[in-house]
Amino acid sequence: MVSARAKRPWAAPKYSLPAAAADASVSRLNQTRRFGLVLMNRILKRADFLAAAKAARVHAAPFSLQARDRKDEAGLRLGLTVTKKVGNAVERNRIRRRLRAAARAVLPQAGKDGFDYVVVARRAALSADFPELTSGLENTLKQVHKTRR
Repeated sequence: MVSARAKRPWAAPKYSLPAAAADASVSRLNQTRRFGLVLMNRILKRADFLAAAKAARVHAAPFSLQARDRKDEAGLRLGLTVTKKVGNAVERNRIRRRLRAAARAVLPQAGKDGFDYVVVARRAALSADFPELTSGLENTLKQVHKTRR
């Protein structure tokens, strides 16, 4: 007996991604807004994280910043790393949210296009004040761009 409900094939999405977002390592454009917030390009591939780890590095109390010049004119990209040594999942996610908010506040002004930035969090990022996080990020960005490899 054949059921009355016929299976329909998956429909194609009604939207298309911009050309810059077609690359698998670029998830969203810098100009994209959701709920009034600017969404930054994210670093998603492990190879990009490893390449940033070999580039310039500056340390601050709540985090370390790694920056790599991709030598192109595409927008900046951000990667966040919070290891399991920092704390449990709730604490790691809270640190990630705080660092993402600080980066959203600082990177549009202080960051440069064509750079990959990886923020490696430390335990101090959990208890640091938000102005301390933003000023630390501004200072590390200045130092990275002053001493580029």
